[in-house]
Amino acid sequence: MDYRCPQCGADLRRKKLSHSVVARMDLDCPHCRARLRMNLHRSETTTVIAAAGVAMPLAILALSLHSGALLFAALGVAVAGAAAVNWVERAWLRAWPRYVTRPPAPPVE
Repeated sequence: MDYRCPQCGADLRRKKLSHSVVARMDLDCPHCRARLRMNLHRSETTTVIAAAGVAMPLAILALSLHSGALLFAALGVAVAGAAAVNWVERAWLRAWPRYVTRPPAPPVE
């Protein structure tokens, strides 16, 4: 994953959460003040949705049945999903730009 700013080329690997507005997934480059947004790949989104889609029903079922084994399975699926996202990011998306320049807001009339 390429964490450089598309405007100035500064490395933003360590700054990704400390300077971001997480609700909008926006970031201001601390070096050039460019408005950036996170560039999510479909595989990242799909992996997170799939892991959550399996882990949440398992957790709900485990809590309703008072089953420790099902709860442990739900936790395992969640950890496996997090590991899968990390693997996708490191192995498959090596050259994928994490940040892109945010388009300007449309004019207000």
